[in-house]
Amino acid sequence: MFISSLLLAGGLKIAVIDSQKVLLSFSETQEAYDKLASYKTQREEQLQKELAPLLQEIQTLEQQLNSGFLNEKGKKELSKRYQKKVEEYQKRMLQENAVLAQKQQELFQPVLDDLRKIIGYVAKKKGYDLVLDTAAVIWSKEKNNDITDDVIKELKRRKKYVAPSF
Repeated sequence: MFISSLLLAGGLKIAVIDSQKVLLSFSETQEAYDKLASYKTQREEQLQKELAPLLQEIQTLEQQLNSGFLNEKGKKELSKRYQKKVEEYQKRMLQENAVLAQKQQELFQPVLDDLRKIIGYVAKKKGYDLVLDTAAVIWSKEKNNDITDDVIKELKRRKKYVAPSF
């Protein structure tokens, strides 16, 4: 309600920013990506060792099921064991995905918080009341409200800039 009344009154000055470009220009983003990649590699190696016996068991059960040497009762029992092991593996993989998502959140939240502060600083300095991502803006009659380059300049000034590698 407050924002809509300010918009109607013409009192809200809105800026836009290419958040992807800024995020990729932020040195802390690359540091977070590097830490996440290292963590992920470490977890994958650990998980591979941990799950090797289970995968071997699944393969053995699958070979036995496909051997054609089982009667219906034996095939049914073996099929249940096989399904249970596959579900166990899938459950473990889902748990691992949750661990990785949590680590990603842990690494990137401080980056996003710092970036929000810098964007806020630039917006306030330029007299803007609201900053929207360019991806969220379909059309704007204002063409001089993009503060992306200004934020990147501020990153450089604070020595937190890295040339994007895209």
